[in-house]
Amino acid sequence: PPSTPAPVDAKAPAAAAAAAVPSANVYFGLDKFKLPLGTKKTLAEVVAYLKNNAGAKVHLSGYHDPSGGAAHNDALAQNRARAVRGALQLMGVARERIVMEKPTITTGSGDPKEARRVEARIK
Repeated sequence: PPSTPAPVDAKAPAAAAAAAVPSANVYFGLDKFKLPLGTKKTLAEVVAYLKNNAGAKVHLSGYHDPSGGAAHNDALAQNRARAVRGALQLMGVARERIVMEKPTITTGSGDPKEARRVEARIK
């Protein structure tokens, strides 16, 4: 007799997607470090993952473009990352689970908005 195909679990793709490690980018206005509207929503998946994975940490990287003074840009990127750290803490993430990384200069000819961001990555 011909073999019958194995049943397919309809929940498997959803479970695989749920197990994926989220990340988030928070974009700021030009020369600003005030959290933009919608930051809580942007960070929600990262926070949920951290709450469900006690050993995970989130790494925050502030970015800036190469224009302007280096010291000002580094401070701006650090202040942006601190603002995101504060938002994460208000959302229930313990400070010791947030790793602050050195500011990064964005190079290239991409959208300048990309240089005005903080990346939140689970590691």
